[in-house]
Amino acid sequence: MAWSRCSSGSGVHLQGVAGAEEDLDPFTNERAPQRHRSRVLGWTHSPLQGNDLAVLKEALSHSTEGVTLALNFDGITDEVFCGSGLVESLSRGVAVVELFGNSLGDQSCQELARILRSSGISRLKLGDNKVGDDGARALGVALEGNSTLVQLHLSNNCIGDDGVIALAHGLLANRSLTSLSLRNNYFGSSGVAALAMALSRPGCSLVELQLKRNLVGAAGATALALALPVNSSLRVLELESTGLTASEARLLARALERNRMVHAVNLNENNIGDGGAESIAELLNCNTMVSTIGMRGNGITAKGALHLAAALLARTSSLTGLDLGENQLCTEGVMYLASSLSVNQHLLSLDLHANKIDAQGIEALTQALTKNGVLRHLDLASNFAQDQGAALVGQLLKSNTSLTRLCLTDNEISSNGGAALLQGLQDNTTLCFLGVGGQSAVPPRANAIKGIIRTLLNKRLARNRTLA
Repeated sequence: MAWSRCSSGSGVHLQGVAGAEEDLDPFTNERAPQRHRSRVLGWTHSPLQGNDLAVLKEALSHSTEGVTLALNFDGITDEVFCGSGLVESLSRGVAVVELFGNSLGDQSCQELARILRSSGISRLKLGDNKVGDDGARALGVALEGNSTLVQLHLSNNCIGDDGVIALAHGLLANRSLTSLSLRNNYFGSSGVAALAMALSRPGCSLVELQLKRNLVGAAGATALALALPVNSSLRVLELESTGLTASEARLLARALERNRMVHAVNLNENNIGDGGAESIAELLNCNTMVSTIGMRGNGITAKGALHLAAALLARTSSLTGLDLGENQLCTEGVMYLASSLSVNQHLLSLDLHANKIDAQGIEALTQALTKNGVLRHLDLASNFAQDQGAALVGQLLKSNTSLTRLCLTDNEISSNGGAALLQGLQDNTTLCFLGVGGQSAVPPRANAIKGIIRTLLNKRLARNRTLA
């Protein structure tokens, strides 16, 4: 999903439109539109020129409530930002400050922290900059006395344990912040332990915590496991690529068994294996609040799939989203899951891309989906469906009325398989998105999906989108 902000080019753009703002989704890493709306003042992907900031300050002086200041990827440095006096204008009706992808460091954070004490800013987005521990400390102090900020985005910076500890200390006194993103920084278990202490505080307001690509490890997972049973605010916990093993997955699963608020957990790109999958399955058997689990790229095999399939069969299962992409389920593991899909009536989204699934596995899935009337999204990209699997999917599409998104990209499907899919779409009115590109593994002598078939497929899908 692409950025959708104010127009590029120099000059100030004030848009009276809503909902241009986006953030990374914790599971797909795509930009997901936010629900809040505001007018946008600024420009993006355009280096500042001449008196641009002076013009912007003048525009801000006449702005009304609810303005978004967006200066993303504009090459702004500490010297430019702090020397412009722009920060003084942020107290005049600015609700959202977006400064993604510049070269802002600790000095700019200190200036922003100062204005946070008196402004009405509700969302501060400083991702992809050069913020270090000193800048994080300043923001941590600002959080202690702030009552308006609900989102703080500090992903892709240079914050270590000391900076995160300072932010966590600020959270101990803060009652407004609901979303904290610290993806891709440089902290480890000490910083995570401090955040866990903040989560344990009565009255903690955090709803979403993103820790992707920081070293949580055993000590950090232990601290989180102690905090989760007593926390009553957190809904989304992102722990992708944080060095977790099966032991840490078990700790967290046991803690979540006693938590009835968290509904989405992202464990993608760790090393939890079949043991971790078993722990998650046990969690799903007793916790009906967890609705979305990400376990992509965790070395899970058919053994782990068997445990998860049993959890999907349980009457207590309320799981609606399951990401098992880039594992080692193979056809055997998918057959276990298929047996559950024929009965399960809750799962809406299932990602099985890159799992070495052949036509036999595809057949098991399609047979299960003839009995399942709820699954809406199915990702089978980068498997081995080939034309035989495509024909089975085409047959399913003739009668299926629940699937709206289906991905078969990179499955060695030729024009024959494409024709089978096209025939299946003839009477299908619900599938709106179908991925069939990237069939790079098709032998040279076989024809990849031809342009005319692709065009016809796109026409059928466009028709369905108009009916949705």
